[in-house]
Amino acid sequence: MPLPVWIVLANGSRARLLQRNSHAEPLIELRDWVHPATRLHTQDLGGAHRQSGIRGRSGLARHGSDQAHERSAFAQEICHWLAQAVHAQQVGSIALLASNPFLGELMAHGQGTLDKQLCAAHAVDLTALPLAQLEERLRQDYRL
Repeated sequence: MPLPVWIVLANGSRARLLQRNSHAEPLIELRDWVHPATRLHTQDLGGAHRQSGIRGRSGLARHGSDQAHERSAFAQEICHWLAQAVHAQQVGSIALLASNPFLGELMAHGQGTLDKQLCAAHAVDLTALPLAQLEERLRQDYRL
């Protein structure tokens, strides 16, 4: 019996893992990750206001935001979890459908470990759709 296809729907604060055992079978939702820290402001995350390297000019040359760091950490968490499943031979192929630029974060963190299993990657956020609409959309638009 072939291994299932996993479909990851994600944005910077939520990810859903769907499974399809065969093209004739319906989708099954396996997991729903929520990472609300990416939506918080710097002061809510407990960090100090980031300043530039130019004294007195805090609006110039920011070194990156705490939200970007949280987004990257969330992408790393998802990819680590997927890599463990690949290593345990629980999945045959993986499709990533994520908002832009979160898709890039996922691709960067999964590089090298998920390359062989990656069957599709699309920059689209479908995390809010109910399972019935996802079923139709994934079959028609993405052949998944």
